[in-house]
Amino acid sequence: MERSRFDSIFREVDAGQVRGAVVQALRSGVEAAGQSFAFGAPRTDGHTYGNDLWRFVWYDMADVLKKLPGGAAVRRPRGSFLVDLRAAVLYPFRYGADRAADVTNYRMVESQFRRELLVDANTAEHLFWPEVVLVPYAANPGAGLVRAYVGGARIDEDDRLDWQWLEELDLGDLRGPVRRTDGDDLPVVPPFARRPEPELELTLTDDAPEGLGG
Repeated sequence: MERSRFDSIFREVDAGQVRGAVVQALRSGVEAAGQSFAFGAPRTDGHTYGNDLWRFVWYDMADVLKKLPGGAAVRRPRGSFLVDLRAAVLYPFRYGADRAADVTNYRMVESQFRRELLVDANTAEHLFWPEVVLVPYAANPGAGLVRAYVGGARIDEDDRLDWQWLEELDLGDLRGPVRRTDGDDLPVVPPFARRPEPELELTLTDDAPEGLGG
């Protein structure tokens, strides 16, 4: 059976286990960002959702992958965030909001760190690691994680990614709990203020302070 590029990179470990951990981390991070978005509504917007995605996905990537045999380390070069599995570093980012988004046409936000991380190996020495595995994913507050990939790319002068290899990840059964957003036919969770008020039974003892209990 022909090995994929991902299998070759992680040939010393169980590449399938790494794939599963990546999907698990993406799903839990995206779910947490969606819960935060719903909790803050109507004060949340795409900007706050994007910030939460960045924080929560990174946190869960580190938390889940460090439990793999051999572990993983978090690297923070120049204020960014990478998960180091020794054979490669992982760099996740959201490339779109739905399945229709085309990862092959994604233009990264300009960043000197990204340019240095994804230099052309044929023309410049790599700044940090010889192998960088990008983890682009598509997600939105209503549907959660809808698509994810692993791949290797260089960045061109227009901040577009020139993919050397790209593999779509199997996200498994995505029919999990979902959140409500405007226009989505999703289950609605009653707000706290609309839930039934609990019945409390209060009694006074003979030792109650004078003046209480009438």
